Amino acid sequence: MTRILFVCLSAAVVVTSACSDKASGTGTAPSPTTSSVAVTLTSPLRIGESAQAAATATMSNGQTQPVTSGWQSDIPTVARVSDAGQVTGVANGRANIYVISGGQQGTLGIRVVPDYLGRWSGRLLVTTCTQSGAWAEINFCGDFPAGSSDPFGLSVNQTGESINARPNYGSSVFPSVGSSIEPDGSASFVTTLVCSCNPPISIEGSWTMNGPRSGELAGTVNEVWRATGIPGEARLSQDIINAVRTSTTPLLAVDGGGAAASGKASSLQRLFRR
Repeated sequence: MTRILFVCLSAAVVVTSACSDKASGTGTAPSPTTSSVAVTLTSPLRIGESAQAAATATMSNGQTQPVTSGWQSDIPTVARVSDAGQVTGVANGRANIYVISGGQQGTLGIRVVPDYLGRWSGRLLVTTCTQSGAWAEINFCGDFPAGSSDPFGLSVNQTGESINARPNYGSSVFPSVGSSIEPDGSASFVTTLVCSCNPPISIEGSWTMNGPRSGELAGTVNEVWRATGIPGEARLSQDIINAVRTSTTPLLAVDGGGAAASGKASSLQRLFRR
């Protein structure tokens, strides 16, 4: 009988204590949960360029805290990311960079574009040449047969998904012109050089470029040559080859700089020596 009474008294004490704690409000408050995760990152990135992603988790109690690890990319062949959030552009395209914290995912889509920035030198390889009128009479294509090449210079400033480019053939410098970078990574522009020859000769150059990897430049250049008062025209189709970036600092206000071309510049002076 004594043992039964003791057990009942003990149970009563436990129940009374629990009720007292609940009534007094001294229980442990629930931990805040993650409501959302916001991601920030510079975009676009050039191929080979890196930037640090940042994420902030907003909690159910209104407070915020940084998210510093667990980063991933849905297309690492376009943009790869370290666990700590260092993002590097790999190839032209779009990718999502994301991180998960407290069961909530923060995502940001970014663009990676080719790296055209700087001064380039290379050669233009003639693939076809056609001529008519006086240009056929002087055999223009004899100076530029298929398989021949001439050097060129190119200066490019790049901001985001836009470029401003200026080609040159030695001291013969084309006007600078702007272009947007297309979804496939290509950039196209048309610029016309008018030389102080007698008669004046104009060269309309249509450039289409691409940079599949950092430090690489490829594409085509189609030119139409005309002369004031001279019938006919000449057309050159050319491939950009052996392009090398000589500096990451563009020169758009002067000659285009760097290793300039001389072949076409000298050809301009002798084409109409007749």
